[in-house]
Amino acid sequence: MQERREVLSRRFHVFAFLFYAVLVCGLSPTALSASGSESRAANTASAPAWEVSGIFAEACECNPPCPCWQGRLPTQHHCHNVQIYKIERGRYGAVRLDNLVVVVEWVSPEGRVMDKSADQSVLVAIYLDRSTSPGQREALEKIWKRSFLRGVKGSKGGMKAVRFEKADVEPGRAVVIIRHILAFDVRRGSAQEMDVQDLYVHDMQLARSARYRYSDYGMAWDYPGKHAAFGTFHAQSSRN
Repeated sequence: MQERREVLSRRFHVFAFLFYAVLVCGLSPTALSASGSESRAANTASAPAWEVSGIFAEACECNPPCPCWQGRLPTQHHCHNVQIYKIERGRYGAVRLDNLVVVVEWVSPEGRVMDKSADQSVLVAIYLDRSTSPGQREALEKIWKRSFLRGVKGSKGGMKAVRFEKADVEPGRAVVIIRHILAFDVRRGSAQEMDVQDLYVHDMQLARSARYRYSDYGMAWDYPGKHAAFGTFHAQSSRN
């Protein structure tokens, strides 16, 4: 019994000391909560400002134009989509991102439109050229996860730095070759515009893939002569 009284006494003195400290410092539980909120806001404000813009190209297995952009099911009931981003101008704080290329492979579940199954995708893989610096890789991963791939989760995938054998991306022709992984060759055909409403990708025009072959993560396909498109993209920290 004596031991229990001593424990309770110690606890009382600890609580009394804390209560006195709060009074002396002029703090209250509300003030402490506000202080935490201000700290979180400060952390958000201290995150580097960033911005990327450039040329967008894509290909998939659908008959052109890809029905996914209109919310309809893919031609073959799943989406094997590749997206190419050539950053013409970009920065993440003091890290320059000009002229870098980001490749994203995205596979939807069977019978699901890609953007309707973002949180349960089969594959979401990001490829960067291995010549990029560690700082650039970290910046690009953060940017893509906060914008173009926000909320997207894949059961397979991740980010890889690999050797791009070729990465020539222009408004009317895009060729990207990653040995043993990707062979991408898209050429603009007609100037047919696509009615696409997207937060980051704009000015989409229909094209056709001369070659779209992929092999990685235990998956492989080859889709020549299928849907492809060109456009532009722009994203920045103030809009995220």
